[in-house]
Amino acid sequence: MATIEQLMQANLLEVFNERDSTRRREAITRTYAPEVQFSDPDEIVTGHEALNAKAAKILAGAPDFVFTAAGPTRVNHDLGYLEWNFGPEGRPRWCAAWT
Repeated sequence: MATIEQLMQANLLEVFNERDSTRRREAITRTYAPEVQFSDPDEIVTGHEALNAKAAKILAGAPDFVFTAAGPTRVNHDLGYLEWNFGPEGRPRWCAAWT
């Protein structure tokens, strides 16, 4: 079973940072339960295919941007927190995620 740290890194780098749809779909299958729900201010999507489409949409809207970890994953009980950057390579913009 993967640790929270491993899941957070996979979410960021193997799912949301992956531009190849096939590799991203494989990472989604390894990382998430089939009924995964992802929410952002725009919408809530459910399931592997919807998550794959959501990640593709985010990346398509920012073709020169990359996700990078902005520090270590922090874990408190069963919750993980990972600060991340999303911006042009070398000029990141700070954000954060909880799981």
